[in-house]
Amino acid sequence: YGYREIYGGRMFYDFPTPEKLAEVSVNELRKCGLSRRKCEYVISLAKMVCSGFNLEGIKYLKPEEAIEVLDNIRGVGVWTAELAYVMATGDLSVGPAGDLAVVKGLSRALGKRVEEGEVRDFVSKYRDVAGLIMYYLAFYWEEYSLSGK
Repeated sequence: YGYREIYGGRMFYDFPTPEKLAEVSVNELRKCGLSRRKCEYVISLAKMVCSGFNLEGIKYLKPEEAIEVLDNIRGVGVWTAELAYVMATGDLSVGPAGDLAVVKGLSRALGKRVEEGEVRDFVSKYRDVAGLIMYYLAFYWEEYSLSGK
C-alpha cells in the first residue's frame, strides 16, 4: 500500500498514508498477516487521522497525557501507547513496563518473580532513562533465553 522501492535487488515498502489505509478493506489488509480485529483497528485509526485527529500532536504532550490519549484509541492498550510514545518522541523516561521480556528480565536480575507494578517502581528511580532501563531488561531476558541456560 505504501511506496515501493527496489534497492539491492530487494523490494522495500514505505508505510502507507492514513488516506490510503482508510480506503483499504479489512479483507485486503488481512493479506498483510494481521488479524481481522487488528485490521479494523488500523483502518479505524487511519479514518480518525483523516478526520482531523492530530496524531503528530501527541509528541508535544506530557508523557502521561500522551499515553492516556493513545490508550483511549480503540485497539490501543497501555503497552502500545507507551511504545508508540517512545518511538515518536525518543523520550527515554517512558517504556513498556508490562512487556513480558521486561518483566522477565527484572525477575531474572532480582532472582524473584515480579509484576508490572514492581517494574514501574524499580525504574521510577531512574526517571529520565527508565525506558532505556526497560530496554536493557528486555535485552537481558532475550539474551538469557537464547543462551539456553
